[in-house]
Amino acid sequence: MEEIRRKFEEAGQGHIFHFLDNNQLSDSEKKGFLNQLKYIDVDYVNEIYKESTNFMNDSREKNVDLNMNIEPLEYVDSTSTCSTSQHNSWLQCGLKNIAKGNVGIILLAGGARN
Repeated sequence: MEEIRRKFEEAGQGHIFHFLDNNQLSDSEKKGFLNQLKYIDVDYVNEIYKESTNFMNDSREKNVDLNMNIEPLEYVDSTSTCSTSQHNSWLQCGLKNIAKGNVGIILLAGGARN
């Protein structure tokens, strides 16, 4: 655990241990939390964040309209309401495009806690 903590503290992310340090996690939550941290390259995450904020700042300075290509979707569907055949079709299409390197994702999650 100390190596993981050191890695995150050196990267300026030591605050993530707040709930752990204040005994607000059960033993199983602590174990799961530390296990997840082992797989995070915090220096790379910081680098991506820095690059994205630099891009945003540069774009503002150059008066670039970052919303120029954003339009509402015309149609939205869901795997929870589609047919099995449609679900399988989407799955195959997705796997094919992942294999080709054509797919990217950004996942943002908050730290809401009950």
